[in-house]
Amino acid sequence: MHIRIKVKVGGKPPELHGDEMIVYTVAKMERGQANIDIIKQVSKYYHIEQTSVRIVSGFSSRKKLLEIREKQDPQ
Repeated sequence: MHIRIKVKVGGKPPELHGDEMIVYTVAKMERGQANIDIIKQVSKYYHIEQTSVRIVSGFSSRKKLLEIREKQDPQ
């Protein structure tokens, strides 16, 4: 599943608006700190592990595309 993210400054929880999620962060936009915080918030929102969320595009942008991978069942 892919989800579009718009990043804003603030301390509110994530908000889902149609097919876009607004994620608020107070983490610094340097050395990937904000991206790490965004992944933490999205994984918490969907109740999944952080390793299931990755940024596909927009690493240095306020608009990002995230991929949420579903957990694979061991066979």
